[in-house]
Amino acid sequence: MKKIYIVSAVDENYLIGNDNSLPWNIEIDKKHFRKLTLGKSVIMGRKTFQSIGKALEERKNIILTRNTSFSVEGYLIAHSIEEALNFADEEVFVIGGEEIYKEFLPLAQKIFLTKIHAAFMGNKYFPEINKKDWKLEESKKIFDKKSNLFLEFQIYKRIEDI
Repeated sequence: MKKIYIVSAVDENYLIGNDNSLPWNIEIDKKHFRKLTLGKSVIMGRKTFQSIGKALEERKNIILTRNTSFSVEGYLIAHSIEEALNFADEEVFVIGGEEIYKEFLPLAQKIFLTKIHAAFMGNKYFPEINKKDWKLEESKKIFDKKSNLFLEFQIYKRIEDI
């Protein structure tokens, strides 16, 4: 069985995006994301791919889209969750966006969340983490001097897997 993990950064209101871009640019979170996903498969929606604009190096990039005419040379394009998972290696990280998170949340074993203790403007949100299904397994709080923000690296584990 594949290990399906979700990784995201959210603000205090679980905001993840603003008009197809991140509302923040926090270097320490980018390094954390890279460390988690390096050498793994990543599944992203078409809009997330377009907002990144390039392949994530040293990772198997899988783009999930309902648009059957969408193609990008050098990328794996999937049109269903099953197809995306078939392309993926043993460990796969779902990296967004909003709709993709909603679709994969019931399948995931862990959520790696960077909680940014600030509020930003935007229009895309991470789905609710139901406390009946998920347990906060680990939490590390830091103050990032460069961004002048408090961050919390959280790991949630599905309760049935504990």
